[in-house]
Amino acid sequence: MINCICCLLDEAKILFHLLILYFLLVQLLFAINHFCVYQNFLWLVSSLDLNKKTSEIKFTGLVTFL
Repeated sequence: MINCICCLLDEAKILFHLLILYFLLVQLLFAINHFCVYQNFLWLVSSLDLNKKTSEIKFTGLVTFL
């Protein structure tokens, strides 16, 4: 009986560690996603040229994006 409880505790530890690894992986993916969105935002802002007609479209897209 005690041996069976120890096996269950070992399995619970393994599952807990897998859950932590999954959580960290999800956090890493969110960080990469936010970094890519931030880089796209910087590119969009740097490409604005207020003298051209296309910049108005990009600026409208930027406002819509925000």
